[in-house]
Amino acid sequence: MMSNEEALLRAEHGATILALDVPPGSSFGIDCVSFTCGEKFQGVKMIPPGLHLVSVGAGGNDHARVSEFVRLGGGDVAVFRWDPATETFAPGSGMDDDEADRFRAGARNHDFDRTTGPYPLEAHRKWLAMVDFVTDDALRACGAEIGARLAPGDPDDAVDAEGRRIERTLGSDSTARKSDSDVRVHPSPTPASDPDAPRPPRFGDAASRAPKGASPEEVTRLGHDPAARLRRALATANGDWRRLLGETQVAFSLFLALGSAPAFEHWKAMTAMLCDASAEARAGDPFLSLYDGFIRAFASQLDLAEGVDGASDVVREGRFLGDALDALLRGAGEALRGARGQTAARARRSLRVLEAVATRRFGIETPRTRAKRSFFGGRETGEFLAAGDAGGGGGPFPFDEDDEDAPVVVELAEGTYARMDAGAGGSDEDGEGGGSGGGGDGRMVGGEGGERGGEEAGGRMGWMLPEEKTEEEAEEETRGENVRVITDFNVT
Repeated sequence: MMSNEEALLRAEHGATILALDVPPGSSFGIDCVSFTCGEKFQGVKMIPPGLHLVSVGAGGNDHARVSEFVRLGGGDVAVFRWDPATETFAPGSGMDDDEADRFRAGARNHDFDRTTGPYPLEAHRKWLAMVDFVTDDALRACGAEIGARLAPGDPDDAVDAEGRRIERTLGSDSTARKSDSDVRVHPSPTPASDPDAPRPPRFGDAASRAPKGASPEEVTRLGHDPAARLRRALATANGDWRRLLGETQVAFSLFLALGSAPAFEHWKAMTAMLCDASAEARAGDPFLSLYDGFIRAFASQLDLAEGVDGASDVVREGRFLGDALDALLRGAGEALRGARGQTAARARRSLRVLEAVATRRFGIETPRTRAKRSFFGGRETGEFLAAGDAGGGGGPFPFDEDDEDAPVVVELAEGTYARMDAGAGGSDEDGEGGGSGGGGDGRMVGGEGGERGGEEAGGRMGWMLPEEKTEEEAEEETRGENVRVITDFNVT
């Protein structure tokens, strides 16, 4: 429950979006939050300053959904008015400047406090992770400038990395929506000849294997060399890797908000290219910084897609996600393993989080999970240790319960391990504390505070690889960020 002091502070420093005359039952979205409009709904208040994505769609007619990027400052008031003829917002504010100014003054005077809902702060952290690389240059590169009204676009205009049109349409039986609030891809509802009509986003060919005008030799090289595609993509962004990631984030945001097929295919092509070329992270900057940012962005995108009905089904369709993660975990995993410094350490942690999100939420098999299954005879670890095939002798654990030659499994308390070395410990490459001291007697010592031959207990031995977190621990790191924020709001 928000205190009065917090509410006053957020109202004073936050922005407001007035959405006037929106019919009940329509959908209104801001960033990664979706509202269902009630009879008295007139917008959202207490919006943190910065970049936001506003979306609206008539109830039961998501084909007419329209989005617009806006940049708001503290105390700003943006005014939109519903147009019944087009079933979306009217051009501009939908009124003359004097009337719009009166509405802005009324919002600053708290006249709309009872009919506007507060922006949910738990959504803002997730939104920032979604667009932290989006700049005005990235928006312009995607044809999504501030203030431009964006429609989903024609699914027939979507192209893959080879420049071929996507013949299948998303939202078919394999990706059918469960409800009207689910994510789908839709065609643009308005004619392109109308200058005020919403228009689809326009994406470049940064990830293309066969860009227009390329020679046959260049097409062959781009088709077989992921590093060459990555360097060409960076060149299209004037060498700015942040803009390259920003374009990817714009595409994914429009896919979630609009169900845009061109946006989804552009995101897939860019993501696949970055994953295929991830071994370039070993070359140092700018590639190391690029992949540090990309891995974090990819994890945030999958996390958010899992919380939107229908979006996760579209993302996991086919082999795209599994192939992309395989390439990223192999390439970046190897490249980052021996890299030192804070950027590399952060990227390694983000890669573990990404793997946990993909395996536990999307059911994607990664090299690590496949190796685990292979080692344990195709079973999960717990199944392997459980019963030895309920009789012993023939399963992956081929010992009877009373077999004196069977290995003994000893369960240790959490944070306890058996020390096996007799030399000094060190610190791992991530900068986590190691320990020094002897005591090669194989005693059980506490990972943080146990005894060790009269010396302060240490952690890891210097020759060890950095400690890997379990999938559960990696996912726990971002549990505070992984709050489902897709909600309904109804002012009565």
